[in-house]
Amino acid sequence: MRRTTINQAPRTPSEDREGHGHYFTPARAKVRGAIQFCERMGIEYVKRDVFRTFNVSTRQGHEFLRNDSSSRRLLSDPHQKESHGRPRFISAEKLREMERILQEEGIEARAMTWEQLGYEVGLECTGETVKNAMGSMHCRKCIACKKGWVNEKTARDRKAWAQVMKERYPKPEDWYRVRFSDEVHFGYGPQGKLRIIRKPGERYCPDCIEEDKEPNGKDKKRYHCWAAVGYDFKSDIHFY
Repeated sequence: MRRTTINQAPRTPSEDREGHGHYFTPARAKVRGAIQFCERMGIEYVKRDVFRTFNVSTRQGHEFLRNDSSSRRLLSDPHQKESHGRPRFISAEKLREMERILQEEGIEARAMTWEQLGYEVGLECTGETVKNAMGSMHCRKCIACKKGWVNEKTARDRKAWAQVMKERYPKPEDWYRVRFSDEVHFGYGPQGKLRIIRKPGERYCPDCIEEDKEPNGKDKKRYHCWAAVGYDFKSDIHFY
């Protein structure tokens, strides 16, 4: 006997969920979000119409609104406690405490190792754990700058001096007789650069700058070089 097939209409999402009673997170978020929006904007609504719009039964819709703890995805809600995954080893309070130490205790605190920083707030864990946790706050280790950013007064004075010199010598040939000099210091062996903890944008923060101290005997034995350049001029390099 010849077989025939019967074309059936596609099933709706509500029909597919018959007998299961489980709704995915987007359905919960849509129902609650739509109702919160209407209440915030002062729009009159009927809850049953909202439920019907998102193919949610009346009983389950009221369950969404009544049991806030059943929502698994409302990360933008500051009052919603996150319950996903394994609890963090370092709490948010400890992270804020370590951040406070970095901001208030100066370069000595920033120069601590990750393990030492965790010890300051009572943590008993590896430095790698502290590093990963503080990395979520964009903290990282980097080499401390040795030159500070000029203050506003110095910047104004330099700008004023540059404007005066530009007015005094307006033509390029006026600068042919000017010489610019500089010096550099270096030595052999380990440099011993200081590494500190900071965030992006804090490079020239006063607490992130290493102050140069009076050189000790070893530093005084370093090489020092001086040279000058100008228009069609280059001096010899002088070592001392």
